[in-house]
Amino acid sequence: MKNIQLFFIGCILILFSACQEKEDIFSPELIGTWEKTGIDPTYGFEGVLSYNFKTDGTYTWSISYREPGATENIGYQLIWKGNFRSTDNQLTLMPQETFYPAENFRNPPGAKMEDMVKQEFYPGQVDIYQINLSNDGTEFLLFAQPVAGNGPPSDDILFVKVK
Repeated sequence: MKNIQLFFIGCILILFSACQEKEDIFSPELIGTWEKTGIDPTYGFEGVLSYNFKTDGTYTWSISYREPGATENIGYQLIWKGNFRSTDNQLTLMPQETFYPAENFRNPPGAKMEDMVKQEFYPGQVDIYQINLSNDGTEFLLFAQPVAGNGPPSDDILFVKVK
């Protein structure tokens, strides 16, 4: 009798644990395409620094160029792809591969996507940044220094959601 009770209790515990909601590994407000743009005074192209966060937990970060006022990129300087996680104020990036242009495409407008050269990242690289999402979900501020990892330090960057 005691074994039957333990069996039923075990079944109930399994059912409850299977029904628990899966914890999000990222803030849903972060999903989408975010850009920081500016005109390159030397070459006259619009420089675009962008993140694209997807619901499957992957991201793409890129530096690209386009004609001023256009929405389509005409060339790339650098692309990183990998996985991400986030909380309300922290962004964890786990880059897995990078794409660089050939030597003759170092200046704007950069290289076309199909001309980029793929390189793998070091296994296990993790970069953690402090971020601040705006209340209305249209902007996020990426703070300059990584909290952990070897991510490139820069100025604080304000990204605007475009998609």
